[in-house]
Amino acid sequence: MLQAIGPGCDHIDLDGVIYPHFRGGLGQINAMRDSAQRQEPLMLINGQGNVLGRFVITQIEESQNTFLADGAPRKIEFRLSLERYGEE
Repeated sequence: MLQAIGPGCDHIDLDGVIYPHFRGGLGQINAMRDSAQRQEPLMLINGQGNVLGRFVITQIEESQNTFLADGAPRKIEFRLSLERYGEE
């Protein structure tokens, strides 16, 4: 898994976990899918606050497990593939 980017790095794969009941709800993965469908460039910032540039989500994979009684997932694991957005 590539998370740190250096000069010339144009592709990043990120793994993550969403706990919808904790913060943000079930709409988080759908919001990512909407951004990917629109090919919307988004600013990528790492955990230390460093701006890595603008990237587009090119692929989203998800798995859901640990369900509530109503069938809603308590945990969503996902992987994003990102490509650097070329400024013109």
